[in-house]
Amino acid sequence: MQFPSGEVSPLPISSISHLSRVVKDVEKSSAFYTNVLGFVPVRRPSSFEFEGSWLLGYGLSLHLIKGTPVREARPINPSDDHTSFQSRSVPEVKKALQKHGIPYVETHVEERGVRITQVFLHDPDHNMIEICDCDCLPIEPLFAQDAKFVQESCAQQNVMALIGQSSMDSSSSHCAGMSPLRHALRSTAA
Repeated sequence: MQFPSGEVSPLPISSISHLSRVVKDVEKSSAFYTNVLGFVPVRRPSSFEFEGSWLLGYGLSLHLIKGTPVREARPINPSDDHTSFQSRSVPEVKKALQKHGIPYVETHVEERGVRITQVFLHDPDHNMIEICDCDCLPIEPLFAQDAKFVQESCAQQNVMALIGQSSMDSSSSHCAGMSPLRHALRSTAA
């Protein structure tokens, strides 16, 4: 299968609809996602002929489906595939994880003077979850023609910073290094 660049337009996708997770125990996984991550349960279509649960939080619809999870227990590895959630306070996240007795691995990434913290953990079915302050990380399109798409795709705070309209005082925020981000898009889009 080949995917030629530029010859065919990309699919007309507007956003992510939902994320599905196959789980061994719907009740236990629902409790994890609601009590630990703060999702709320929402009504699921009654016509489904399989057990599951729908949850909503942070602009994401999460569909838990009872089945045989594909993941086996293994050590937390930040390079595994994962779902990432943004946090304004990673130290508070770490305290809460400790209170819940949930093991995690902490890593740091630095780019152009901006340092972010990433916390990785597993849900009850060994799906990797990251919680980070990643909205501080510079996001730069590789090609100038993609600058508008990047603006539309980024989190609202990043978009405001990218286009230089942030009313946030970066010295008092969790993103003390946002200025490289503002500069990145201006220089790329120019």
